[in-house]
Amino acid sequence: MDHALIQTLTQKQKLSLTPQLQTALKILQANNTALVQLLNNAALENPFLTVHSPAIPMSNIVKPDFNYPDRSTFSLETTLRNQISFMPDNSQKQLLIQLIYQLDDHGYLPDSLESLSQRLSVSKTALIKAIAQLQTLDPAGIGARSLAECLSLQLQRRSDTQLAQAMLALDPSILQQHDWSSAARLLNVSISKIQMAFAQLQQLSPNPVAVFDQDTPFNQPYLFPELQVHCRQQQPIVTLIDQDFPELKFDQRYFQTLQSQTFQDQTVTQYLKKQLQDYQWLVQSLARRKTTLLQVAQIIVQYQSAFFTNCQHPLQNLTLKTIAAESAHSESTISRTIQGKTILTDEGIRPLRSFLKNSPQYSDHTVTQVKTLIQALILQEDRQKPLSDQSIADLLQTKQIQIARRTVTKYRLQLAIASAQQRKLRR
Repeated sequence: MDHALIQTLTQKQKLSLTPQLQTALKILQANNTALVQLLNNAALENPFLTVHSPAIPMSNIVKPDFNYPDRSTFSLETTLRNQISFMPDNSQKQLLIQLIYQLDDHGYLPDSLESLSQRLSVSKTALIKAIAQLQTLDPAGIGARSLAECLSLQLQRRSDTQLAQAMLALDPSILQQHDWSSAARLLNVSISKIQMAFAQLQQLSPNPVAVFDQDTPFNQPYLFPELQVHCRQQQPIVTLIDQDFPELKFDQRYFQTLQSQTFQDQTVTQYLKKQLQDYQWLVQSLARRKTTLLQVAQIIVQYQSAFFTNCQHPLQNLTLKTIAAESAHSESTISRTIQGKTILTDEGIRPLRSFLKNSPQYSDHTVTQVKTLIQALILQEDRQKPLSDQSIADLLQTKQIQIARRTVTKYRLQLAIASAQQRKLRR
């Protein structure tokens, strides 16, 4: 058998992104913490470029005899230290810093006053005062010694929460079993008011440091929100938080000095030209990132305006495809724009992506709306003959909502509602 080498020519189409376009996509996708790091890396390669970060330098707010996280990261520890640094009492500052290291993974102080007093070598009076000061810091609920205190601290920062505060003092089993009749009798109010107060409790977080999305309190960066939404005449308005945005500076004097001295050296001239073009591209990419982020956020807030004016209102169906059509951007661009971005609302800091809802299996109903319907059906049921999960599924199907019994069970458990048998036994 003869063996021969055969050469063939094959044509293939391949999409290749230029380095500048790759940089623009990275800038668009980066959250504010990653963006600072990305720009700092660019400054290392460009001698004319400097980055002015809005972060408070750690060296300005802590003593050098401690080991702290890198200045480019914003952890729970850094966030608390930044707030403590503005307090006038230096002795109080040191005790508060010590208390930070006594927090558990959920932001609680699990040890007793006696134990903490001995460990930190301070009086109980000073310790109680320091804990009270710690509990005024953000995030709300930090430094609590129990779940009830954690929720109470969050309620203290809201209005019209007296009844919700009173419910925290009830036997926990009353809340767990949704025994509204007992709660109403003990607090001498109507069941409807009890349900409204419980809705306030459901908006709180049992884990005040959950926003940091971490395994331990001090090892992951904290994302400062880049957007803020507030209501003006019942209309939600979204704005950029510019003060937390990094600023680029180009040393024009140094650039012009080198340019005038080396105008005959083509290699240096090309180098200078490239550094200037890279800077200009970064500025354009940052401006485009701001414009796109604000545009996408405005579309999201417009679609979810009912939620922003009333946080108990369910979210509407909203997909990447819908936003892409509204903004004239591709779905991939929208996905990059909202990735890792957060927004400051009246209810706290929330991921921008959390306002997207896609529930095609329920036609015009979102998962939140289906849960609300399930809750409403249970509240209206015959107390002697509570609805089974299958009965609820059947009732929802009469409303053109195709849902399986096991899905009803899952949603009921997520709503912390007892089973039909437990509800009957309780009543």
